[in-house]
Amino acid sequence: FGDPLGAPSGETKDYGVVITTLNDRLSLKINKFKTVVTNASVPVDDLYKIGSIEAWGTQFAGYYRDNYGADWQWNWNNGSYYDGFGTDTAGNAARETAKQAALTAWYGNYAGDKFYKAWGINNSSPTAYRNGLGASAPVGLTATGDTKSEGYEFELTAQPVKNWRISANAAKTTATRFNVGGALAKWVEQRNPVYTGPAGDIRLWWAGSNYRVRDMWAEFYSKYQLLKAQESTSAPEIRPWRFNFVNTYEFDHGVLKGAYVGGSYRWEDRSVIGYRLKQVAGVLPQDLTEYDVNQPVHGPTDGQVDLWFGYGRKLPMLQKVNWRIQLNLSNALGKSKLVPIAIQPDGRIAHYRIQEGMGWNLSNTFEF
Repeated sequence: FGDPLGAPSGETKDYGVVITTLNDRLSLKINKFKTVVTNASVPVDDLYKIGSIEAWGTQFAGYYRDNYGADWQWNWNNGSYYDGFGTDTAGNAARETAKQAALTAWYGNYAGDKFYKAWGINNSSPTAYRNGLGASAPVGLTATGDTKSEGYEFELTAQPVKNWRISANAAKTTATRFNVGGALAKWVEQRNPVYTGPAGDIRLWWAGSNYRVRDMWAEFYSKYQLLKAQESTSAPEIRPWRFNFVNTYEFDHGVLKGAYVGGSYRWEDRSVIGYRLKQVAGVLPQDLTEYDVNQPVHGPTDGQVDLWFGYGRKLPMLQKVNWRIQLNLSNALGKSKLVPIAIQPDGRIAHYRIQEGMGWNLSNTFEF
C-alpha cells in the first residue's frame, strides 16, 4: 500500500573461549553466537505480480464488460477461440453466464484506491483501461520476517617457526525464519480466494488463449507458499560450513632475504538453489504448483586457491622509505565457468552466475 516499514532491529549474544600455549605461538579460539533480527527483508520471487494482476485483470475485465475493441469482438463473439469461459461447443449462454460471474466477482472485490495509487494503476475513469493498464511496484517493496542465526566459529593461529605464520578458521551456521510475510501475508491471504474464485477466470489475451488471472496468481502464490513452508527450517541461501586457511613464509637471510610467499584456500559448503514440485493426488504433473521443501536441490560446493609472492626492503638512498612489490593470483587453479544458482521446478537450471578463472594483481607500495 506504499506504507513505510519499520527499521529492522536485532540482538546478538556471543560466548567464547581462547586457549593459548607455546608462548602464544599456538592459539585456539572457539566462539558460539546467536543473532535474532526482527522485521528484516525476506526475498520473494514474482512480487511484481501482485500489482500486475490487478492492473491487467482490470484492463481485460473492462474489455469483457463493455465489449470493447475489435480483438474483443473476434475473441468473444466468434466463439471458435478459447476465451477463458468455454469454447463454442459449450454454447453462448454458458459463456455469458461464466463471463457475468467473473465480472461480478472482479468488480465486487475491488482492491481499493490506496492500493491502485501505491502501484500507479490508472483508475481515474471507467474507460481508463482502453489505453492499457500497468503497475509499478512501490519503492522498497519487500516482505518482512524475523531471522534467527546461530552457530560456532573456530579460529586457529600458529607460528611453527620464526618466519612462518599460519591461520585457519571455520564457521558452522544455521539460520531459520519465522513470522514471514508481515503485511504481505495478510494481503495475500485476503486476495487468494478472489483470484482462485470466479474472478480468476478473467483471461489475459496477450499471454495466450488459456492464460487467466488465476494462472498468473498461481505462479506467484506457489512461490509464496514455498516461503511460508520454509518457516522454522534452515534458510536456503545459507551455506552451513565455511573454511579458510592462510599461511605466509618470509625469508630473512641469504639471496632471498626480504622476499615472502604465501597461499590460502577458501571453501564454502553447498546451498539450496531450489525445490522440486510436490506430487498431489489427482493433479497432472503439468498442473503442479506446490513446492516440496523435503526435496531441495543443492548447488555445488566452492573451493578456491589464492597465491601471493612479494619482496620488500628499505630503499638504499632513502632509509626512511619502505618499498614493497607483491603479485597476487586469485583463484590460481581455477577456470572460468558457470555456476548454477537457481533451478526450474522440473530440475533444469534457471540461472547461473559466472565464476571467473585465475586473475592477477601487481601492487607497488612505498611507505614513509
